[in-house]
Amino acid sequence: DEPFANLDAQLRARSRRQVKKLLATFAITTVFVTHDQQEAAAMGDRLAVMREGKIVQVGTYRELYKDPRDSFVAGFLGDPPISLLRCRYQGGMHRLAGDDGVGILIEAEPQALEDGQEVLLGVRAEHVSLTSETDDCPMRARVSHFEPRIADRTKIVYLDLASQVCAARVPYETSIRIGQTVALRLDPAGVLLFDAHTHRRL
Repeated sequence: DEPFANLDAQLRARSRRQVKKLLATFAITTVFVTHDQQEAAAMGDRLAVMREGKIVQVGTYRELYKDPRDSFVAGFLGDPPISLLRCRYQGGMHRLAGDDGVGILIEAEPQALEDGQEVLLGVRAEHVSLTSETDDCPMRARVSHFEPRIADRTKIVYLDLASQVCAARVPYETSIRIGQTVALRLDPAGVLLFDAHTHRRL
């Protein structure tokens, strides 16, 4: 149960490698408890995400990341966490739209949603791109702050959409300023939809 929690970063990484090697050598079935998703992904062949003492979903890291059962699992995995934006489904245009300027055409089957239904639009940073103001109907947001990720040669840019926040992963060389207004676009193929009330995946 969180065996590495009180170790410094270098000792934690070394201990993780040693324990992983021992488990592979002796083929011991082990339950490893951690709140660190990177540690879970490094140590575990299968992950079980728990909430309030109950297992919510079990699978590989890739399965849980790509196909989460609900918004809790979606928000638990990923760095930065998934952006969850409140929207309504506009059936006539087959579109999701929010009061904060959020708007996207979706690829879901029409019978999956009802006109006017409230949904949470989940989008990960790698599916948010900054685009030209001249593009057709881009969303606009204000740069709140950003975090350089030197090892990955990227920046995580946090964008204010009025009362909601969205994160984008952009190339490290991208010129960006705090307070700048930018245009952005969401990749429809990367969008996850959740019921706004039950938080279950749609």
